[in-house]
Amino acid sequence: MIKKIGKVLKSYFICRSCIRNIFDTNKCDEILIVGQPAIGDVLISCTYVPYYLNKCDKNVLVICNKKQTFVLDKLGISQYLGVDEKQLELLRYGYAKNPLLSRFFSCLLKNNKIRILDATYFMKTWICYKIPSLSLIDAIRYASLDLTQEATLSYPQVEVKYRANELNYDDNSVIINPYSKSAQIPISFFEELTQKLQKLGYTVYCNIVGDQKPIQGSIPLSCTVDEFCIHSASVFAIISIRTGLLDYCLSYSRHVIAIYDTPLNVYSYSLKHWKTATPISEIIYGDNYATAKNVIDILNTY
Repeated sequence: MIKKIGKVLKSYFICRSCIRNIFDTNKCDEILIVGQPAIGDVLISCTYVPYYLNKCDKNVLVICNKKQTFVLDKLGISQYLGVDEKQLELLRYGYAKNPLLSRFFSCLLKNNKIRILDATYFMKTWICYKIPSLSLIDAIRYASLDLTQEATLSYPQVEVKYRANELNYDDNSVIINPYSKSAQIPISFFEELTQKLQKLGYTVYCNIVGDQKPIQGSIPLSCTVDEFCIHSASVFAIISIRTGLLDYCLSYSRHVIAIYDTPLNVYSYSLKHWKTATPISEIIYGDNYATAKNVIDILNTY
């Protein structure tokens, strides 16, 4: 018990010192903490931040995972601080799970010195009961930033190193994206889908990162996230597990088919909340045969 209390106190003083140091070093009036570390979560959390910054008259600093600060750059957010995952975990869980840290954060929240940009946190609070159909993007807009319906979201602006029409794609080219850290769909599904698409005359490219292996029969495609946006603008369709990469490239894509591993995430994470002109189809994985047939039926409607 004594060790547990000591651990809590240690976390409290470390967190308090960290926050005070951030305020003093950056001379800011307010801090926005992006609680989730993944690319899609950072984008969802910060899509309304440019609008918020234009409307407020404060010196605001955004804190997020240092690996994802490029997302802030693409949104036009210039004043930010990238921290490592250990620091982010302390800030992320401090206000939610540690009573002492929660009280410390509450004092700052009341004074509008800290805003938590963590939609999954707010989805578990009172606002979820007040507005049951709330999406993650709207949770940020209403609960985190206190914005109204008039607020406009921002999309990442990528650097184009080559034009989409310079790529050798045609209307029978599709990109599959079979890998994700958060959602799990059998690789065998994408293998079966690739075979069916090839029989129908499609050329199938497979997005891979690092040591990931392309689906058998597909053409490997390894590129940066910005380059992926340009590829997605050139191929006929993106067929992907629901992953943060789709949030990033959505506004550039011609057609998107997102596959969810569970129906629970379809509304909260629906790509349709981005309100782009891109045709979007969202399906839930059932089994290999039925899901592959569903994908092909959707492609035939485009």
